[in-house]
Order: sequence, then structure tokens, then C-alpha cells
Amino acid sequence: MKTFIARPAGAWIVLAILFVSGCATTEISSPKADGRRAAYVEPGPPEGFGRLSDERRKFAEALAHYSVGKIHEWRREGSEALKEWREVIRLDPSRSELRERIAQEYFHRQDYKGAAEVLEIAVRQDPKSVASWNLLAIAYRSDRQFDKAVEAAEKAIRLDRGIFPAYQILFEAAIEQGNLGKARKALDRAAAQKSDDSRFWLRLADLYSALGAREPKLEIRKEEIIRFYDRAVALQPDEPDLLTHVADYHVQTQNTPRAIELYLKILEIRPNALNIREKLALSYVLEGRKKEAIQVFEEIVKREPLRSQIYKIYLFMGELHEDLKNFDEALANFRRSLGANPDQLTPYLRIAMLELHNKRPENAIKQLDAANEKFPNTFQVRFLHGLVYSDLKEYARAVESFEQALKLVQSADEGKEKNGDGQAPGDSKTMIGDAGKKGDGEGKPAIKTDGFFHFCYGAALERNGQFEQAVVQFQKALELNPDYADAYNYLGFMYADKNIKLDEATHLIERALDYEPENGAFLDSMGWVFFRQGKLDQALTYLRRAIKFIRNEDAVVFDHLGDVYLQMGNPSQAVAQYEKAAELDPQNKSFREKLENARRAISNPAPASSSVAPAQ
Repeated sequence: MKTFIARPAGAWIVLAILFVSGCATTEISSPKADGRRAAYVEPGPPEGFGRLSDERRKFAEALAHYSVGKIHEWRREGSEALKEWREVIRLDPSRSELRERIAQEYFHRQDYKGAAEVLEIAVRQDPKSVASWNLLAIAYRSDRQFDKAVEAAEKAIRLDRGIFPAYQILFEAAIEQGNLGKARKALDRAAAQKSDDSRFWLRLADLYSALGAREPKLEIRKEEIIRFYDRAVALQPDEPDLLTHVADYHVQTQNTPRAIELYLKILEIRPNALNIREKLALSYVLEGRKKEAIQVFEEIVKREPLRSQIYKIYLFMGELHEDLKNFDEALANFRRSLGANPDQLTPYLRIAMLELHNKRPENAIKQLDAANEKFPNTFQVRFLHGLVYSDLKEYARAVESFEQALKLVQSADEGKEKNGDGQAPGDSKTMIGDAGKKGDGEGKPAIKTDGFFHFCYGAALERNGQFEQAVVQFQKALELNPDYADAYNYLGFMYADKNIKLDEATHLIERALDYEPENGAFLDSMGWVFFRQGKLDQALTYLRRAIKFIRNEDAVVFDHLGDVYLQMGNPSQAVAQYEKAAELDPQNKSFREKLENARRAISNPAPASSSVAPAQ
């Protein structure tokens, strides 16, 4: 089988060069009339052969080197191509387009010295070339020759005051030298120019923004930055990429209304830009316009129902519906998210929390059991198990779940469970809401306990009759969160209820009231401490205020008030309070017993006392 060798197009250029160089040619005579061919005639050398001018010779050699360079380029032999092209520049420095190409090749190779050498030739050949001076400044700056970079940039600016990269070189050189004031002046010089190039104003605004973020003392006003961005938009009002850039800046600077306007305009130009729809939805969320955010997310789902990460949008919509108290819609979206990607923890947790909120704790337990099968030994699942069992008043199982969660944290601290995603540790509340937001099971966030965890654990222990262990957990909660008003109150009330450490109880509840002076539960606790101390007038004052400020009527507060009235010798008022307590909690036998005792005290005027006596 015959084969042939493909020759690069550049090879034909070499032949053309030989022709240009004046090589001898062969002349063929025309056929004779009788059909016989004449013999070849070898002509003499053309005029001037062997006596080429230097200019013509250099031009021919330059073309030859250029052609060989093209062959090397075709073979992807960049270094060899550069050597040939450097010879072209040496022989014929007038070729500006080739100079710039060679310089760009050096830039690509990060050989900034080589780029500078070529560009130095270029500016000597054409000292009025703005592009060459500008590229030379960039080469010097990249090679950290800042003085030369500034000099070249200034020459570019003198030739064209509207060439922004030169101002950027001045800016960057000043930054490198630590002279932020000088960097500001470079930008101010650029700002004073006139330019119809939107990129000029866009890049200027970007640099002002970066400088202001780096040094607030320079007092670069956001309004000035926005003015430059607005100039860019005015010059290219229908350029989606530019509009996106400016809209993103407005989001970063918390000017989301303007960002929303720009995102909406982009969607008029590119209605299928789903990334812009996502940004628009998130901007609506930042503005608290959650219904509109949901509508945008629904449009994304409608336009691309099979997108790879659709589960994240369902998850986000579930959270938004939950915030709007659309609990059924929230549940539906969390379930859709789970259906789209079963390998994520968050939907399990959010569904369980909603089931608990909807007074369906048994369903919450089922959801958490399913999560535990999918994600065994997970802190969030164990923690939520504890919360749900507490709601079911199964305090022994709640304590067991909290203990398991705590052991997981301790195990992680000891290095037995390693976290591979590099995330910072998260607290219990945040982790329940944010768990698995990566959504595809590629890693678990690092875990740690916080005040909320130890508060919940302590409450379960106290309800389970484990008083001393509960005290330890509440103290740990306050150690981790010294501003935890609920923990101060709960621990203080525990002491008062046990009729021990009443002075410490008073101090703890006072701390709680410092944070929330009109909290009905805290006021009730303080009233109960005064009752235990025998300070009935103060107790009565606080308990009356507790009833005024309590969010939802609480049987315990009316029970406490009944005890105070009975102890003060006012059984009629005590009966009224016990009746209210029994009405709110008809299953509580203690309330009914106190009510009967108070009624007997009315019919029998002999001195009566509360079944829960104050301290003597």
C-alpha cells in the first residue's frame, strides 16, 4: 500500500521565499510544429543575481525564519518556534503584529523577561505605540521591576489618557510598595479622564472597591463607586455580563433593591439564564420578599426539572415555606428534596422538626429512625431524638439519646471520628438547620456542643429525677454561653423548687431578668423564690406580673399564685387560682387536691397552709 507524507502549509512558504530570493528558473521552449519537443534552454542568471541588497536579503531570511517557526508551532514545539521568531524580530523589527504575538507567547510561558526584551525592541521601533508601552509596563510589573513598570505606564498614559491598564499598573505598583495613598491617587487620575469604554469604568470601580475594603481610612465612599458602575451600565445597558457584575456588587454592599432591578433586566435579555434567576431569588430572600423568592425558585424548577442539584432548590423552598409558616408546603418540599437525593441529612431533620411542631412526635421519631439507618452515629440525629423523646415525656429515653450525642462529640474530640471537609465546627441549633446542606453526603461538619445542647440535656435529666447531673449540665450551658437567660432561670427555679440554695437561686433568676425583665416564666420563678423565703408580698407582686406577661397561660403560675394566697390566709383567692390551674391541666392530680383543700379551708375558717410550705 502506498503512503504519502503530509507536509505543513508552511513548507510552501519556503518555496515562495526561494522564488522571492531570485533563484534561477528553467525555461521550457514551446513544442515544434512537427510535434517534437525542443531541447531545454538554460538561461543566464537574472540581472542582479548574487548581488541582493541587505534589506532584501534580511527580508528573505526573516520570511524563512518565520516559516520555520510556523512549522514548529504546527508541531506544538513552542520553544523552537520562539527561537525562530526572535530571529525574525532581529532581522526585521518593523513587524509589529509579530512582536506582539511573540510577547504574548512569553506572557503565556510566564517568561516576563523575554516578553520585556521583545517589547523593548517594539517601543524602540515605534515609540508612539500605546499598545507596546502598555504591554511593556505589564511585563515589567509581572517581573516585579516596579520602577520600570511605572515609567512605561506613564509613557502609555501620555500617548493615550484613556488606557486603563496603565493606570492599573500605577495602582498595583503603589500597592506593592505599601503606599495606599499613592494607589488612591492613581485611581483618582483615571477617574478624571473621559472614556466611552464601559470596561474603563467597570475596572475603575472594581479597584476603588478593593482599595476601600483594604483600607477604610481612605474613606472611599460607596456612592462614588456606584457612580462609576452606573457609567459602565449607561455605556452598555444591554450587556448581560456587565450587568451581572454590577448587580453582584450591589448584593455584596447590601443594596439588594438595585441588584434586583439589574437581575430582572438581565432576564429580559437572557430569559433562560437560570444562574441569574437563582441570584434574583436569593436577593428576594435578603430583602425579606420570601414569597417572590419562592415564585422564582418554582420557575427554575419548571424550566429545568431534571437539573442535577434540583434537591437544593426544593430544600431552600422548604425553608422559605417554613419561615412563612406554610408548614404543609414546607413538608412537601423537604420530601421532594429527599426524593431527589436520598443521600442528604438535612431533609430528614427538617421533616422531623416539622412533625414535632405539628404535634406528631411519633412521626418525628419514625423519621429520625430512618435517618439513623442512613446516617448512623450522627450527632444531629441523636440530639433531635432527645428533643422528641422529651416532648413525649419519655425522659429516660431522652437522657439516653443526649448521652449518645455527647459521646459522639467526645469521640470526635479524641480523633476517633475525623472530619474530612475542612468546615469549622457548628453549634447544635445551627447544625440541626444546616446539617448536610452540601446535600450529597460528601462529608459531615465538625461537631461541638453549645449552651442549647446542655440546656436541653439538663432539662431532660431534671425531669428524669437526676437532679445533680442536671445541675452539671446547666452549669456547662452557662459556661459556654454566659448570656443564656433561660439557663439562669431554669437552674434558679430548680434550687427554689427543691427549697435549697435560695440566695443563689435569687441571684441566678435576677441575672435572667436582667436580660428579659418582662419574661413571664422568669417572673414566676422569682415569685416562687420569694415564696420559699417567706416573703409573701414580694412573691404576690412577681406572680401577678408573671400572669400579665406570660405568653400562654401556664397552669404552674396559677398554682404558685394559689399557694401564695393560701399561705396569706386568703383561701377564696386560692380557690380561684387552683381552679384555673386545674382547668388548664385537668390531668394534674396535685392541682385538684390543692383545690379541694382550699375549698375546705373556706368552709372551715381554721388557719390553713399550702401543701408546699415556704422556708422556715
